[in-house]
Amino acid sequence: MDSKDDPIAYHDLNQKIKVLIRNIFEEYFKPLGFRQNGQNFRLYQENGLCKIVNFQKYRYNHNKNCSLTVNIGLYFEKDMIIQNRNFYESDCQIKMRPSHEYYGEERWWPVNDDRSLEQFAHEIRSYFQNAALPWLNQFESREDLIAEILDGKSMEKYNYHLQNQGLEKSKE
Repeated sequence: MDSKDDPIAYHDLNQKIKVLIRNIFEEYFKPLGFRQNGQNFRLYQENGLCKIVNFQKYRYNHNKNCSLTVNIGLYFEKDMIIQNRNFYESDCQIKMRPSHEYYGEERWWPVNDDRSLEQFAHEIRSYFQNAALPWLNQFESREDLIAEILDGKSMEKYNYHLQNQGLEKSKE
């Protein structure tokens, strides 16, 4: 691994996290067709379904102590062609975080030294392999997502939030 790809090679915690996020994108999401824009990874599918993975930093972070979580969302618009190419996780009709099913509570990873960064890297890779990517992959099309939203029983299967505002727009 080139030192520019090794987060531990940097002294600045924010730079270490930035490199780690880039490495995770290259490893898991770029091969699937996702595009990276900062801490957002977006996939635009031809069938009108979009997927996003977002790394969120805690608002009171500083260079010696940082906490992160991951937000994942599924997004569509009224028409098949996506107009809002810079949608955020908060715009998604369905979204989730690492929480109840996988960890038992909402999960924020503290990162304040190289050891906690390595632990975060290990746990986040495990989360993507075992929970996030399988969840995202079960929705192959916009129609799959709409059917899931309309099936009232399915809401109990996952830890996600239905955004009524987005659903109402899509029904018009």
